[in-house]
Amino acid sequence: MLQSIPYENKKYDSYPQDALIQRREKFIMPMSREEQLKILGQMKDSDIDYSDVPATDAEFWQEATVNPAIKVPVTIQLDPSVIAWYKQQVPQGYQSLINSVLEKYMIDHTP
Repeated sequence: MLQSIPYENKKYDSYPQDALIQRREKFIMPMSREEQLKILGQMKDSDIDYSDVPATDAEFWQEATVNPAIKVPVTIQLDPSVIAWYKQQVPQGYQSLINSVLEKYMIDHTP
């Protein structure tokens, strides 16, 4: 686990998450979600500071439920070649793939 060092004295060269801190401190343009995920993906679990997160046990999760996002049924006209391509990629779940592509486009183009 990383040793806690006063914020103003930290050196930012040894861990992937340091790039996030450096960019934030220098007030550089915000990095894209892809850049953030790449940096976070390089982190080891042991690099994550859980000191401000309370521990949980089996009893805590006993009545937990997963609530999937509610999808709205729509009718959309697409070219047959587009549908064929998506069905070829993921035969069972091509609609979810189309949704994911549209969602990524939306996120990337939202100011």
